[in-house]
Amino acid sequence: MALDASLRELACHFQIPGTLAGTVAARQSATAFGEKRKWSAQVRQELELILSECLANIVKHGQACAEAPIRIQILDNGAELRLEIRDQGIPFNPLDAAEPDLDLPLDERPIGGLGVFIVRSLAQEVRWSREGGENVLTILKSTHTPNMPPPRSRLSHGGPELRP
Repeated sequence: MALDASLRELACHFQIPGTLAGTVAARQSATAFGEKRKWSAQVRQELELILSECLANIVKHGQACAEAPIRIQILDNGAELRLEIRDQGIPFNPLDAAEPDLDLPLDERPIGGLGVFIVRSLAQEVRWSREGGENVLTILKSTHTPNMPPPRSRLSHGGPELRP
């Protein structure tokens, strides 16, 4: 029973409607979880930005709707977080998007395309798959701030492994 309780402390699960209002609730839930886990303000803000970009794309372009909730899971193993976002929108692999040409002058750049670039730049790893009629986006991100030593991992103390 204690193991189940400790795993609950390391994980956050919630679902939101496929609406812009739902994305606000998701960011608030993720930030509250980060505060509980004592992540730095920078890590919490970066997670909020990642989540915001991913959910905005799902709601605006993935034909998500309130009737088909977006499911979100965040796991923390002490050194990194694993964010998983599942939606029933149209199949879309954001990793297939071309990287924006940042050398172009602003007035010559096409609109859009920066969200995926931002997510990739803030994460250590981003994966996409299609499972059971759902888009599954998995993002791994360090939970320690650059220029600070990483916390001692729970994994070195025999704690639960959270990576698949």
